Amino acid sequence: MKKSNAKEYWKYIAIKAVRTFIQSFIGILVAAGTDIIAVDVWTNAALSGFVAMLSAIQNGLEQYQPSQTYK
Repeated sequence: MKKSNAKEYWKYIAIKAVRTFIQSFIGILVAAGTDIIAVDVWTNAALSGFVAMLSAIQNGLEQYQPSQTYK
């Protein structure tokens, strides 16, 4: 992987993880506001961070292109 491609690769993964964090944080916040669930802000942040980490791993594996392939 070239250096510029590596930078774009990590930038893509970081953007996806941040978006996922924000989306899940807002979703849990809305659910807590409507009394569907009861969580505090730190628990919400922890859950959203966990989901963002899973998203980063998934997107990283989907976008990864090994330099050598074995046939």
